[in-house]
Amino acid sequence: MRVSVVIPCYNAEQFLRQAVASVLSQTYEDIECIIVDDASTDASRDIITALAKTDDRLVPIFLGHNSGPSVARNSGIENATGDWITLLDADDLYATDRIEKLVTATHEYPCDMIIDNQSVRTFPDGPHLFSGFSFLPSGSVINLTPELFFREDSRLDGFLRPGYMKPMISRTWLSATGLRFDPSVRVGEDFLFYANLLTEGARCRALGYDGYLYRRRPTSLSRSAFSNLRSMAIMTENFKAGNLERLSKSSQRSLDRKSAYLRRFADLMEARAAIYRREPLAATRIALRSPNVALALTQVLRRNLLRTIRLQP
Repeated sequence: MRVSVVIPCYNAEQFLRQAVASVLSQTYEDIECIIVDDASTDASRDIITALAKTDDRLVPIFLGHNSGPSVARNSGIENATGDWITLLDADDLYATDRIEKLVTATHEYPCDMIIDNQSVRTFPDGPHLFSGFSFLPSGSVINLTPELFFREDSRLDGFLRPGYMKPMISRTWLSATGLRFDPSVRVGEDFLFYANLLTEGARCRALGYDGYLYRRRPTSLSRSAFSNLRSMAIMTENFKAGNLERLSKSSQRSLDRKSAYLRRFADLMEARAAIYRREPLAATRIALRSPNVALALTQVLRRNLLRTIRLQP
């Protein structure tokens, strides 16, 4: 039973070798590693070409122009020959026995897709901080239903949301349904793909085992972050509207919660950034359309005032 690992890559010269090494060192040997370069402008292409010469399990794919992660992943899926397909982001790693554990579990627990938990770490080589999915206790085996997926994805508790999961999916099932990542979506595409899989009826098992090493990197606050959050809110609302007949009332409520907090968070981030840029009128306009943001901004301003007072001689 072959497993295809798809690694989408864009300007990943600093960490690509590590990701590939974590796949090639798997205890499960019947694998292929498909690396899809999304028209990188750094040395990624040269690295992929060199690595492919060292191991015939490596399958390089070079896209002609930058098309986004959805297109890169779909290209890997279309070229996969394995019975199962799973993903690895170029800046993350696999535990050595990840694929073996997932394959073994599919024999015990028949399914169309299977996920594991994630060991959350600080990039590049920080120790294990916590297991990402709070709904998946160590050693457990559960069914990941649409209701559970949407409920957990709507929570804000410091843990990873299930949109971060990296399932191993039956290629036969993917071929039968024709489901793929939406090429028009560049933010939140993972969530949308998994939501479609589960809503379509995929049987998903979940293992309480940290097989995926998720390495968090620092992120900076940018103006695009606000629009990204609002785009995700719109995507969530559109998904719900297009699947009302197939979604339970519980799932619909969870999607409403997610959309609401995405919009509130976008407003709060934009207002805080306006304050730091010393644009009070812009911050006020945002606060007027969102009472929750107004309250949060009051707390931010209070902290800033106290900090200023403490710094005065």
